[in-house]
Amino acid sequence: MSRAKFLKRDAADIVFSNFIRERDHFTCQRCHKLYVEGSRQGLHCSHFFSRRHQSVRFYSGNATAHCFSCHQYLGGNPVEFTEWINAHIGDDALAELRKRKETICKRTKQEKKEIAKHWKAQLAYLQRCRKEGKDFNVMEFD
Repeated sequence: MSRAKFLKRDAADIVFSNFIRERDHFTCQRCHKLYVEGSRQGLHCSHFFSRRHQSVRFYSGNATAHCFSCHQYLGGNPVEFTEWINAHIGDDALAELRKRKETICKRTKQEKKEIAKHWKAQLAYLQRCRKEGKDFNVMEFD
């Protein structure tokens, strides 16, 4: 019996994941379940195209917040996941995302540190906006 291979998460993955959940207002983008502070463990950062594709691993247009159930369901039903993505972001954005996914990308440890620093700053900005009651445009990131 073979074990599934999992990609190791590093600091950049963790801060990016936290950014996506904050950006999506701690709400599953499929079923719209809200995760209140202190009870957010079941909300995942769900990548449309796998994290193994480095060119879109830290691209916010490739990720959204999904609850555990929706993440599992969509991950097990790729046709429905594609239909959901298309409805969520639109034809043009999905075509651009597919093109971006095909780009070969390798990152150094220093580049990963810079990515983590970038998303940490973006996360801090969202947290300030939320604290001050300001709106933000989710399209302004990346």
